[in-house]
Amino acid sequence: MKPMGIIGGLGPLEGAYFYRRLGLTSASDAQAHLPGRLFSTPEIPSRTAHLKGHGPSLIPTINHTAQALVDAGATLLVIPSSTPSITIKRLPTLSAYRW
Repeated sequence: MKPMGIIGGLGPLEGAYFYRRLGLTSASDAQAHLPGRLFSTPEIPSRTAHLKGHGPSLIPTINHTAQALVDAGATLLVIPSSTPSITIKRLPTLSAYRW
């Protein structure tokens, strides 16, 4: 099974909480759980400030983090936060990744 890449850093605990939830599945044993890579990046700018037009874009940092996860073998990327989806859907620079 290919690993999932989780982009954290959009709040202190969202990525860790999401990754913990993966472990609460009904897998038969430890080896049957979904594999994942968590990359917590506190350098991601404030998404709220960006959406209000008062802060830098999240895209360069998210793009860099996404590429690092793909390079580490991730075939599916997840951002456990609802606000980046507003920006990501508009930008072709991230369309190369499977979200």
